[in-house]
Amino acid sequence: MRNLNQNEKITTEKPKADIPYKEGIYFDMPEDEYHKIPYFSRSGADKILFSREQYWHESPMNPDYKEQEENESMNLGSAIHCMLLEPKRFKELYAKYPTPNDYEGKTILKTNDDLKEFLESVGEKKTGNKPDLIERAIEYIDPKEFVIWDNVISDFHADIAETGKRILSDDHAEVLAGVAEAVLYRKNLPLTHEKQNKIHIILENARSEVVVIWKDERTGIMCKCMIDSVRPEAVGEVKSFSVKNYNIKLEQTMLNDIRYRKYNHQYYVYSEALKAIIKKINAGKAQVFGEVDEAWLKKFLEIRNKQFFIMFFRTQAPYQCKSYDLERAESMDATDNAYYDLGRQIWEAALSELQYCYKRFGTSRFIDEDEVVTLKDEDIPNIIYQSSDF
Repeated sequence: MRNLNQNEKITTEKPKADIPYKEGIYFDMPEDEYHKIPYFSRSGADKILFSREQYWHESPMNPDYKEQEENESMNLGSAIHCMLLEPKRFKELYAKYPTPNDYEGKTILKTNDDLKEFLESVGEKKTGNKPDLIERAIEYIDPKEFVIWDNVISDFHADIAETGKRILSDDHAEVLAGVAEAVLYRKNLPLTHEKQNKIHIILENARSEVVVIWKDERTGIMCKCMIDSVRPEAVGEVKSFSVKNYNIKLEQTMLNDIRYRKYNHQYYVYSEALKAIIKKINAGKAQVFGEVDEAWLKKFLEIRNKQFFIMFFRTQAPYQCKSYDLERAESMDATDNAYYDLGRQIWEAALSELQYCYKRFGTSRFIDEDEVVTLKDEDIPNIIYQSSDF
C-alpha cells in the first residue's frame, strides 16, 4: 500500500460486472448490487436450514428469482437505518411531505379567501380563479413573511419527479424524528462515562453498508455479508422494533429478538468474515475496493477480533434505543462464548447442507427430499406426556 497524506483516500476499482466478485472488502457497494451476487450469506443459511426449496426460491441462482418488494415495516426500517448510518444519503434519498408546521412564523396563503385578503391588502383586484389570484399575488410576496401553499406543493412534486426521492408518510416522518431525538437526548445526558449510552459513539467514525466477500476454507463456498456499521474496532447492526405486549418487559423483548432472530449466528458470520478477510488482505491475498481513508483502513486492518453491537431503536413513543455488545473483544484471542459457538454450529451446518445440494443438484433447482417420514417419540417429545384420560 503506497503512502498517502492523512486526508487522502484510497480508491480501487471494483471488478467488472461480468467477472465474479473477488475476495475482499467493498466500500460503497449499492444494496441492490449486493443482493444480486450469487454467493452464500447468513440469511441464505437460515433459508437453507429451513428448506432447500425456500433457499432456491430466493437465490440469485434461480433464473426465476425476483427481489422481495419492501412492505411498510421494511420501508420504515430502511429509512431509520439510512438516517442513522448515512445522514448525507438520507437527505438525498428521502423527502417529507410539506406541512404548515414547516413554515412556522410565516403567513400561509392556502385558500382563495387567503389570497383575496392578501391582494386587497396590497391594493390589487381580487377577482378570478385561484391560478389568477396566485399569479397576481406573486409579484408582492415577500418569501420571508408569506408562503403560497399551492406553489409549495407544486415545487415539492417537481423536486420528487426530478430527483426520484422517496416520500415519507407523516407517520414515518414522526417516527424518524422521534428516533433522532432519542439518540440526541442520550448523547447529551449528564451521566458518567460508565453509565453513558454509547449508541451515538458507535455510529461515529463508522462506514456503513460494508460488504465482505470471502471463500470458506472448509467447503470452498464463496460467501458474502453486508455489515450495517463498521468502525476499526467494532461492527454494529441497526434493528428497529415495535412493542405489542406490555406484559413482557422492554429489555426482555429485545433479548427475545436476539434469541428468535439468531443474532448470535449473525455475530459469528460477521466475525469470521472479518477475521478471514483481514488476514488475507494483510497477506496480499485479498483486496480493498472502493474509496476509504488510509488512516481508518490501517487501524481497521490492525484489529481482527472486533466487538459486535446490536443497536435497537423502538418505532413507538418514547422511542427507546439501546445497544447490546455480544462479546467484548479484549484480546486478539478472546475466548469464544457459548452463543458464539452455537452460531458457528448453525453456519457450518448450513454450509454443509449447501455443499450437499451442489453435489446432489448442481445448479439446477434444489428440492426437499420426497420421502415418507416415520414419526418417532423423539420427534415430538411432548407427545408422550399426553393424558389417556379422555
